[in-house]
Amino acid sequence: MYPAENRFAGAPEQNKLYGIGTFVAESNYRPSAKPAVEIVIVGLNKDLTRKPEKADGRYEVYFDLSGIPFPDWITILLREWKRLNREEPRLWNRIAIKDRHLVMYTSPQEIAQKHLPVLQLAIVAANKAHRRSITKPVRKTQVW
Repeated sequence: MYPAENRFAGAPEQNKLYGIGTFVAESNYRPSAKPAVEIVIVGLNKDLTRKPEKADGRYEVYFDLSGIPFPDWITILLREWKRLNREEPRLWNRIAIKDRHLVMYTSPQEIAQKHLPVLQLAIVAANKAHRRSITKPVRKTQVW
């Protein structure tokens, strides 16, 4: 579901921040943009990947996503990432979502060996949990 201020046609473009800890990315939600239900990583975006100043060997590595994720999906993904990296809290603030990109703040050597398999597991778990949450029947309570 879109944030409340973006549900109506003509709503101004909003910048929203989604992420954990100090590394946060912005995401632009527009009423015309339809978030995707099933999200997958479709590739590495070499054009956007960069080494920030004062980065101590780490890069902002951009992965292209198959669509714009729902804010609920982002919350689930961040929760799954923390759960799968329970023994390494230093990794908890290393991912964020920016539009159709997942941004990981890490060294390039660690991505293929260490982070990508865990990240893919977190995405699969987020897709399953999000699908369950949107297909779950709404309980109606009797007012009487």
